[in-house]
Amino acid sequence: MGSYGKIGNRYWNMGVYPAQEVSIDWLLGTNWFTESVAVPRGNYSRVTLLPTDAIKPFVLETLDAFGAPVYRVKLHEFAFDAISGIVENNQTKTATVEYTIRRVNWTPFGDYFRKQDPSKYAEQVAAKAQFVKYDDGWRIAQ
Repeated sequence: MGSYGKIGNRYWNMGVYPAQEVSIDWLLGTNWFTESVAVPRGNYSRVTLLPTDAIKPFVLETLDAFGAPVYRVKLHEFAFDAISGIVENNQTKTATVEYTIRRVNWTPFGDYFRKQDPSKYAEQVAAKAQFVKYDDGWRIAQ
């Protein structure tokens, strides 16, 4: 998540995949962040949003190439749900395993995004993995 907001529209890229933008004014209204505005340079000002103690457990702070804070936010956790199918190919000694995972332990950020676009944040997610059989057992393939 970037620490730069577009001053005109005051939106902030939240650093989730796919990238999403959130109103800086909305974020400040949640009391999750405080705002620090650097001295304007030309047509731009740099806005840094600093997480408050209330939201810090859900925010990972790193630094960008210029030493400015970059925040990534946790939306939820994934938990294994069930295996829905296994297709084994004996000739190639491979298998495809289809399974589902669930989104659990939603954070305040996740709740916000889930309410904005529920179709992007389904509770259950289908996935699959490829495995290769070796002498000592199955290994996940790249």
